[in-house]
Amino acid sequence: MKAKNIGRNALLSIILFSGNQFELKAQASLPAFWDMGNITSPPVGWNYDLLKGSGTNLTYTTSAYYSSAPQSMRFDNSDEFLDLHFVGKPDTMTFSIRHTGTSDPYSGTFEVIQSPDGITWTTLISYKNSMPRSMTKITTRLKGTTRFVRFIFKQKNSGYNVALDDVSILPAIDGLNPEIAVYKDNGLINNGELVQVGNCNGFPIIIRNKSKFNPLILDSFIWKGYRDSMFLSIAPKSISPLSEDTFWIGNSDSISGTYRSTLLIYSNDSNGNSPFTIPVYLIHGNSAEEPEASDISGIFTEVKPWKIQINSFTNNTEKILVLCNNNGELPLPKDGISYEKGAYLGNSRIIYNGPGNTFTADKIECNSRYYFSIFGYNGFDTFVNYNTTNYIETDTLTPGLNEGNYYDAVDIGQTSFIADLKRTIRPHKPIYYSNYGSAFGNVFEAYDTTFGRKVLSCYYSGYKYLYVPPLIWDTMSREHSYPHSWMGEQSEDSANYNDLFLLFPVHQNKANLIRSNYPLNNLKSVSFQFLLGKFGLDSNGNPAYEPQDKVKGEISRACFYTCAAYNQPSKPFTIPSSVSGMMQKQNESVLKKWNRMYPPDNKEMARQEFIYSLQGNRNPFIDHPEWACYIRFSDMSYLPGGNCELNSTLEQVQVFTPVLFPNPAGSCICLDPGTLENGTIDIYDITERKLMHLEFNKGIQNIPLQGLQAGTYLVLINSGNRLGIAKFTHY
Repeated sequence: MKAKNIGRNALLSIILFSGNQFELKAQASLPAFWDMGNITSPPVGWNYDLLKGSGTNLTYTTSAYYSSAPQSMRFDNSDEFLDLHFVGKPDTMTFSIRHTGTSDPYSGTFEVIQSPDGITWTTLISYKNSMPRSMTKITTRLKGTTRFVRFIFKQKNSGYNVALDDVSILPAIDGLNPEIAVYKDNGLINNGELVQVGNCNGFPIIIRNKSKFNPLILDSFIWKGYRDSMFLSIAPKSISPLSEDTFWIGNSDSISGTYRSTLLIYSNDSNGNSPFTIPVYLIHGNSAEEPEASDISGIFTEVKPWKIQINSFTNNTEKILVLCNNNGELPLPKDGISYEKGAYLGNSRIIYNGPGNTFTADKIECNSRYYFSIFGYNGFDTFVNYNTTNYIETDTLTPGLNEGNYYDAVDIGQTSFIADLKRTIRPHKPIYYSNYGSAFGNVFEAYDTTFGRKVLSCYYSGYKYLYVPPLIWDTMSREHSYPHSWMGEQSEDSANYNDLFLLFPVHQNKANLIRSNYPLNNLKSVSFQFLLGKFGLDSNGNPAYEPQDKVKGEISRACFYTCAAYNQPSKPFTIPSSVSGMMQKQNESVLKKWNRMYPPDNKEMARQEFIYSLQGNRNPFIDHPEWACYIRFSDMSYLPGGNCELNSTLEQVQVFTPVLFPNPAGSCICLDPGTLENGTIDIYDITERKLMHLEFNKGIQNIPLQGLQAGTYLVLINSGNRLGIAKFTHY
């Protein structure tokens, strides 16, 4: 097993293959322990992802950074995590932890969280801007229902990594002292868990004593809350070891309606469950009581081009249901139907369902009017009852592009136009590549849907990826629209690598890997297609990638921005790329044509304003698409008067498949270049990092592979106008 290492902009796009990643292993038995030894083969039940960024180190081997030799686990990027899935009831967990910064206080957020099912997580310990600077042993008690534990680097700040070692979980010992367990319909009720029952006047619960030796003494049953006097009283009771008894939870009132109260069970329970609390929601009849004339507020507290925040509170209703659309024809909800956030009711999307609160509507765009209706309701499941007589209808218009005086120092009539533009858009505040998901992807690109999930769309193909937060980059990746290998500055710490304007979410294997670093163009023939994204040959017979129509202009403007922001003589950013050896040439006239054909839509403009709020700079070609006509991107020179009809002629590339053997390969691999007299060989990993550069002459080439980790690699052979592409597996 290898640590998950999902690539960002893989180089070869014709060939599909799977990245190395952990599969979920079997559950661990308690007690469970791992000292982080043999890091590439974790014990049963342990699973991690430690390669979120450019680093390749999984451990610390310096004695100051571990509590037991020979190493500790290394966390050095946001969203890296260690998981443990186990069976059995846990008691205490111990682990050793420290930050690796050179000074205090620690900066960042590292959390230890627990879950009964791997879906719903609660925070156990949060290290937010505070963590020991020497290896410190921590002991904490887990919930008895916990079956998953996760250590996760929520926010990594520069200069501060985390070392973790010697994680241990001990099992709980059952049966010694009195311990209460409460059941309804053969299902365990957790302390504080709401019990909801409809169309009846009560229900039975079973209270069991889990002790093998001592009685469970139920001292008192007390009702507290709304209509508590209407619930039946329950007499104290003693339950023998390993015995149980049945109790009736209900009331004597025969009137239909809603009855809510909380039952407090006081006992000699030894696990801190006294009182054992059961909130009860009982409905007589087929539905809850309809809310009275709802005193619901609906105030827009924030209206941005990319989001709308609403404050909605009420005193006369349990919950509110909020619908949204952009045509004003809002339907009415129907009694007896519970609607889920993210679902649709007719042509309206449900953006909130819950207690009165401040909430944010997502999937919002610029220059758009949105209509909202807010309904109060009582009840649950099929017993909900909406007030469809007294409800709120309101609407608001989102702002459009707002450049203000941002470009006051820029004049397209001046020969200094390109230099002035660069000074305006650079420098800016960096948002690190590893933080793209939490700062941007999960906030702007993704939107809510049903079952607590979100939807993230692939820009190139239109594929919609469903996930339960947090967003983990495996199926999807963060694509550099201006490929990393085209860049004159290729450091992964550089501003151009992390810039949000050129990063887009795409499907890793069926879009990122396929597009690779091939140019964008309209295709004459298609050899591979995934939904609306296509790979094939352009009208000149050159390999190219064609994304879906609606993003062609947006991707073009991202490429223009990249060149305008980052080009410099020693590190050129041009179209086509000026990087030596890049045979796949992007035709700037294609991008300029797309820029004219597909102007910025409301979503792209909303994206512009959101990135502006984060980075503090703007993409000038979104505010002014026509400015692209004043730049010859092949050498970043000024075009007086503008010329969007400029055509660039590119040499046709002949693509072939070289012979590699043996494949899979061990310590070395042989390459047969066929009739080629000479050229260069470049070897890349799936994250598009160049690992090897060789020159060759005619004849079979013997390439040593020492130092390469096991995995799949890409080979590019450049010789004149011929380009060879192949892959091999190294074991």
